[in-house]
Amino acid sequence: MALPRTRGGAIALAGLILLLASQAAAQNAFTAVSEATNPSLLLFSSALQLSGVSTFFNTTGRNITLFAPSDQALLAALPLLNLNQTQLVTNAVLMAPVLMYHAFVPATSDASFPAGVSYYNALNTDGSISGNQLRVSRTATGGLAISSIGSDASVTRVDLPNSGSTAVHVIDAVLFPFYPSVYAAIARTSALSTLSTLLSSASSLMAKLKETTAVYTVFAPFNAAFTAALAPSGLNMTVAQLAAQPALLQAILSYHVVPGFYNSSSFSTNPVTVTTLTGQQLTLVKDGASLVVKTADGKTSNLLGARDLSCGFTDQGTFRATVHVVDRVLVPPPIASVSEALALRTDVNTLLAAVKAEGSYATAINSTTFTGTLLAPTDSAFAALLAANGSISAAALLANTTALKKILDVHVVTGTPLTVAGLTNGQNISTSGGATITVVKTGNATQLKLRNSVATIVGVEVAIGSSATMIIIDGVLVPSGVSISTVGGDGGAAAATAPSFVLMLWSVMAAALLLAFQRMQ
Repeated sequence: MALPRTRGGAIALAGLILLLASQAAAQNAFTAVSEATNPSLLLFSSALQLSGVSTFFNTTGRNITLFAPSDQALLAALPLLNLNQTQLVTNAVLMAPVLMYHAFVPATSDASFPAGVSYYNALNTDGSISGNQLRVSRTATGGLAISSIGSDASVTRVDLPNSGSTAVHVIDAVLFPFYPSVYAAIARTSALSTLSTLLSSASSLMAKLKETTAVYTVFAPFNAAFTAALAPSGLNMTVAQLAAQPALLQAILSYHVVPGFYNSSSFSTNPVTVTTLTGQQLTLVKDGASLVVKTADGKTSNLLGARDLSCGFTDQGTFRATVHVVDRVLVPPPIASVSEALALRTDVNTLLAAVKAEGSYATAINSTTFTGTLLAPTDSAFAALLAANGSISAAALLANTTALKKILDVHVVTGTPLTVAGLTNGQNISTSGGATITVVKTGNATQLKLRNSVATIVGVEVAIGSSATMIIIDGVLVPSGVSISTVGGDGGAAAATAPSFVLMLWSVMAAALLLAFQRMQ
C-alpha cells in the first residue's frame, strides 16, 4: 500500500526506515551495553572502546555472558584501580584484563543459571578462556550474586535487550581479577581466616595492609600453621589469648611483613636477605623445587604453591604487592633490650650517638629488665631538627649534654609499654622528664605533639622482651627549656596521593568525550 504524499506520510516513511534500520542493526554484547539505559552503561561502553576490546564484544555470534558494571560501579572502582586522569585516558589498554574478566563462555540467561553455586572461567584479553574463575550464586530471593578474586557484586538487571546471541547482565560493582590490597587478599582467602582474625586485633598493622598503594610482601601462615604454632608444644595459647597480648601479636605478625615486592621469581638458589617490619631479617632461597623462607635462628617456612596472590594495581598494569601462603608461623627471635632493637635498624644512628654522648640512659637501653617505651626519632628527624636551626651542627648538639638530656627525657616513657594500636586520640602520655605528650589520630596517621614539635609514628611498635617496646617516629620532640626549633615530621615514606573524586569524575568525562568525538568522525 502506497503512503500518501503528505508531510505526515514523509514522517511515517522516515519512522519506518529507522525501524527497519534498527531491526537490521547487528545485535551483540557491545550493542546491548551501548544502548542500555536505567542504569546507564556509558562509562563501561567507553572503557571497552578505549581499552581496545570493543571489537571482540561488537562481533555477532559470540556465545558469551557479560557482566556490565553500571556507571556508579565504575566510579566507585577508580580509587581501587589507582588510575588518575591521564592514566585512565591514555593508558586505557591497562584496563583490558579487568574488562575481559567480566565475560565467560557460554551465553547464560538469568533463567539458565542454576540454583546454588556455579563457577565459570573468565576470558583473557585475546578471548581465550583463563584460569581465573567467577563464582555465581543464586540468592534466597532469586537474584544473582557474583564473587570474583578481589570483589563481590550483585546483578541489578538481567538479560539486556539487543544482545543477540550473548547474554548481558548489569552489576553494581567492578569485578577484580586481583586483590585491591594486601589485606583484601588475606581476608578473601579462606585458608587464611586465622591470620585475618588476628589482624583485626592489630589495627595499626591492618590499616597499613589495607592501603591500595602499599608495597609489601606478606608471608601468610595458613590456618593449620597457626594451629601448630599455638599448640602446647609451641606458644601454648589460644587465638584469643594471642590476640590479647598486643606486643607479642604485633611482633609475630610484623615479622611476616616485608616492605618491597618479592614475588615467586625473586627466589633463587642465591639467597636473598630481606628486612621485616620488626627490623629483623629473613632469607629467601630456592631449595630444589621448594621456595623457602629462613629466619636468623634457622627456622624455615615453605611457600605453599607457586602462585602469588597479586595485590594493588599499578599504572603500568602490574602489581605492587604480593601475599605468599606459607606452612609455618615464623616466631621472631626475642629482642632482649632496647639496644638490640636499635641495632636492627640502620636509620637511628644519631639517636644512638646522642644516648652515648649524654650517658645517663646507657644502662637502661642495655638492660633486659627495662619497663616502658622508647620513642625513637630517625636520622632524618634529627637532620630536620638541625636544619630548622642553621646555627647548630650535629657535633654541637651532641656536645650539649644538658640539652640532650632534656630531649632524651621526653622520648622515654616508663611503666606499661605503649602499643601503637592502644594509643587513643587526645591521650596524654607522661614522659620520663615529666613533660606530657598528646596523641593526635587522624585517619590512619598517629602523631605525638609536645609544645610546637610534632612527630608522626612510623610503622608499628617493636616488642622488646615482655616489658618494653620501641616506637619509631619521624620527628624530634623538643621540651621547654631547650632553645632549638624544629618542624614536625612528614609521616615517613611518602604515599602516593589518592585521586580526588573531582579528578576521577574528570577522567570519566574525558573518556566519554573522547568516545563522543570518535562517534562524530
